[in-house]
Amino acid sequence: MKIIVHTESEQRDDNYAHRWVSYLNELGHSSVPINFKQEGAVAKILAERPDGVMWHYYHMPHDLKLAPALLNALEIIHGIPVWPNLKTRWHFDDKIAQDFIFSLLDVPKVPTKVFFEKKQHYNG
Repeated sequence: MKIIVHTESEQRDDNYAHRWVSYLNELGHSSVPINFKQEGAVAKILAERPDGVMWHYYHMPHDLKLAPALLNALEIIHGIPVWPNLKTRWHFDDKIAQDFIFSLLDVPKVPTKVFFEKKQHYNG
């Protein structure tokens, strides 16, 4: 299997990319490092004809815009398995979505209130 892993020249210490690469190699798979934030990344990904794509992205504005857009395109349009996939990332760092999930599944949780207007919060 050939798995493309998003890598940057200066990886954060808490980034999983290096762990994924090591683990993939242990399993006998090949990993291809590509920086998804560089020009021409999509063409490079498609040229590799990967069996999968992995990206550990952060709760940063540029990552939150770019990562889902690219991963959706690869997963939905090209049928390439991605991690995280749509089913596991749609609620990433979204406490409102997570509250909906817990409520719909009747999972015990701390009391949660979502306010869309200030006056709701201040009982005004």
